[in-house]
Amino acid sequence: MKVKLFSSETLMRRKGKQPLDLENEINDWLENNPSLQVIHIKHSACGGSGSSPKLYISVWYEEVN
Repeated sequence: MKVKLFSSETLMRRKGKQPLDLENEINDWLENNPSLQVIHIKHSACGGSGSSPKLYISVWYEEVN
């Protein structure tokens, strides 16, 4: 089993990206990797007053041939 980590913090460093673009990034990754079988998905968020929210999503998967 492998894991792919997606982070809004990494995404925000790219010019013009917003935290909600994370959904598109995950969907693009899944679409470009059709031989993957998603086993489990976890998410977490942090941030508060004085800092922008940070979202983290981990996708646990196996490669299927």
